[in-house]
Amino acid sequence: MFTYSRQQKISRLRQLVLDYSCVKLCACVQGEAINDAACSIAKEVASEGDALVAGGICQTPSYLSGRGKTAVQHEFRKQVQVFVDNQLDFIICEVSTMY
Repeated sequence: MFTYSRQQKISRLRQLVLDYSCVKLCACVQGEAINDAACSIAKEVASEGDALVAGGICQTPSYLSGRGKTAVQHEFRKQVQVFVDNQLDFIICEVSTMY
């Protein structure tokens, strides 16, 4: 079995983020799958030392488009559930206000 070095794992995580940002997700790839893979890689790297792993959530298009409280809560639950399933140490919430 091939074992990846710490640098290779970090490079894989960076590439995953770049792919997500640049491609904007094709129909066959879900944001949940990308977040799940990112969690796995981050936890693997963190386990090599004494590091904590955080997941980040951000505002959703549901809020900006006025879809209502229930729709917005559903989107946030989907974001958080991946981090709960992967037993991350904490969650970072990003807030951005546009005027």
